[in-house]
Formats: sequence, C-alpha cells, structure tokens
Amino acid sequence: MDDSIVYHFDDASDFYAELDDVLQQRTCDTSEIANEITQTYLNLLINFQNDFLNTLVEVSYVMYKFIDSPVYTRYHLSIIRHLITTRAMTSSDLGELAVVYSLLLHAGREDQTVMKTIVQTSVSTQGANHFLKKLCDEIRYCVGGTRFTTILLMLTFEMCKVARLSKQDLGHISPAFIHYLLDIVESMSTDIDELLNYSAMRLILVFNEQFMMQRAMNSIDGEQESQNQILRVLKSKLGSSKTFSENLIFMLNRADDACVQMLILKLLYLIFTTEGLYEFFYTNDLCVLVDIVLRELCDLGDESDAEALRQTYLRVLNPMLVNTQLHYTPYKHQHIHRILCAMIAPRAYRPVNPTTQRLVQRIMEDWWADVCNEHVAPVVGLHLDKIQIGPDNVAVAIAADSPPKASSPIVSTPKSADSITILSEPASQTTAISNPKSLSKGDDADRGVLCA
Repeated sequence: MDDSIVYHFDDASDFYAELDDVLQQRTCDTSEIANEITQTYLNLLINFQNDFLNTLVEVSYVMYKFIDSPVYTRYHLSIIRHLITTRAMTSSDLGELAVVYSLLLHAGREDQTVMKTIVQTSVSTQGANHFLKKLCDEIRYCVGGTRFTTILLMLTFEMCKVARLSKQDLGHISPAFIHYLLDIVESMSTDIDELLNYSAMRLILVFNEQFMMQRAMNSIDGEQESQNQILRVLKSKLGSSKTFSENLIFMLNRADDACVQMLILKLLYLIFTTEGLYEFFYTNDLCVLVDIVLRELCDLGDESDAEALRQTYLRVLNPMLVNTQLHYTPYKHQHIHRILCAMIAPRAYRPVNPTTQRLVQRIMEDWWADVCNEHVAPVVGLHLDKIQIGPDNVAVAIAADSPPKASSPIVSTPKSADSITILSEPASQTTAISNPKSLSKGDDADRGVLCA
C-alpha cells in the first residue's frame, strides 16, 4: 500500500472493489511480489477495519477473498512464513495483529498444512514455540477487547490441535492462566454471544489433551509423571465452576465435530476417574449426560470413526456410572442395560466389534453386577439359550443351577486396568494413558482416536 496515496471510500462496495484491484492489478511470478501484494492488501484491511469490518461475517469475507486469490493459492506457504516472521511474532499493534491473526486463523482452518506451517515457523531450534507464548501472554494480560481475545483463543486452539507442545511450552500453561480461562467462562454465563465463552472452553479442552500426551510420553520415556494442571485447577474450583460443567455437557450435546467430541470425552473420563473430582457435576447434569451418551451409542453409524467414538463413549460411561453420584442415585438402569445388551447381541447383518464387546462386558461387570447387584447375562451369543427375558424386556441370567459355561466372554475375561489411547498426529505414534482408578476387569488393547 503506497503511503503517498490517500484512500477514501464512499461505501463498502468501493472498498471491496479496491481489494479486488490489489489482487489482480499486478502479474505475480515471484514470492517477493506475492509478499508485497499481501502487505498492500493487509494494510487496507488494517486501516479501514473500523469502517468496513465490524462483524465476523465481514472479516471472513475479506479473508476468504484473499485465500481464494491466485496470489495466495500459488505462494501461500511463503506468504504465511513471511507474515509470521515479519508481523505476527514482532508486532504489538493491536489493530495490525487483529487482521494478521484473523488471516492466519482462517488460512489454518482452511488447510491443516498451513496451520502446521504456522507452528513449525514459530518454533525455535531449542523446540520452544515463541509465537504460542506470545499468544498466551496476550490472552493472559487481556491486551485487547472481547473480539481480539476471541481471535487469540481460537488461533491458539487451532495451533494446539495440530502439534504436540514441548515441556517448555506446557510451562506457559500455568494454574493462574487456567484459572483466568475458567473465569472467562463463568463471567460470560449470561452473555448472549457465546463465541468467547466456547472459545475459552475449547482451549481448556485442547490444553488437557496436551497434558495427557505429555504424561503418555513421560511414561514411555520412563520419566516422572507430569501433573495435569487442568485437573489440578478443577479440583480447586469444585462447586464454583457451574457454567463450565454445564457448558461442557451442552457442547457435547450439540457437537457435530468428532474432534471436539473426543476432546470433551477425554476430559470427562479423567474427571470421572480422578479422586476428588467424582462429584464435579451436579446429579441432574449427570442424568442429562447419561441421556446424551445413550443417544450417541444408538445413533452413531457403523463406520470405523463412528465405532471409535462409540467406544470412547463406553469408556466414559463406565466410571460415570460407578464413581459418581449415579452409583447411589438410580437413573434409567433398565434402559441402560437394554441398550448395552443390544449393542453386543449378535445380528445377521452386522458383526459385533470385539473391542465394543469387551467394553460393554466391563460395564456389565463393574456397574450392573457390582453396583446394581444384578446377574450378568451372557448375551454375546454363545449362550443365548441360557437367557430369559425378564421385566421390561431385560435379559437376565436364568437359574443359578444353569450358569454360563466357563468359556463365556462375560466370565472369562482377564483383569487389567482400562486405558484410553491417544493418537498424536504430530508425533506419528500411539501412546496409552492409564486409568487413574482401576475399574476394569477386561483386557483392553483397543485404541481411542483423537481427531487432530
């Protein structure tokens, strides 16, 4: 943008026409020219954002206008690296950063390769991500208003989704920072605009995932286990995080993104298996959560991704029924039992997934047998002749003098601790997270999948 030219636009159409001219008026055959065009385009946005970019729709429109241009399509990686090194990591001007961060956010969401480039460009030779630290500092010190903070939260979330943070990076996620994020959630409980609230929620979820991956890597390397700061802070805020707990359930109820669902389920699993957090949710909220889990167990399809998600729901259901207030407060016991039996009953048109079968059997033993004091019926198919249908069409074991054979999967499964397994795309390897409280009686070599 030529500083000697004074721009004046009568309306938005003139402004958008000028943006089109910037993208089309020069032949772009080198990365240097592409960077110059980018700078001119961004300077127009920076100088006139208060006039023509007052809504998220308007911001998205001008960002995708640039992302869809031939200039960006041909030189996008060079442009992104140039923006990171010359503007994003060095500037402290909030007006400039609001535009630059918005472009990085939209470009990274559009193409995961771009988001990985953002992360790689901002990592030092020592492995520390200085750009991530800058973003966290800007969030923590509240350098901008609500709109700028929302952009910061969303960009940090997208970066943490595609990369495993180093120990040094995790050091920036302090208890004070997590307290601040939770305070944002609680303070926005009555705000009509949910974007800031749920952006803070998603960032907490992905931070939890990062702590889980770090713990897994420490376990593999034989190092001392690191503390999950998310769980530590949640313990200290027990009874004072009502909005966070309610929003967590609300997000799971309406989430159509399998990645976000998996992040929520992993945090729920840790809450229900961490002593001191068993009663983090109110009983009524737990009942709502049971309804959501049952719905998802029934509605998820037969694809491999859906099956992995279904298995994660089952892993969460087990400790939720055993460790929380639901242990003492009956809620839809018969209905839960019927659904579980139906999931592993043999069907001619669909085989029973062996991992799903083991998880259901484990719930039958830990909850139906130990908590509800009901007989466990061998409903897997080998002993259908030894099942009778009781009240409410519930399958129960028949007389004690006709026990299942020793080979019944229900009674022959060896004991071991349950685990949730994380697939870390950046690390390109699978690592296991042990259950803090051993509940299981089944061999679980299965793997839950994190959508990165």
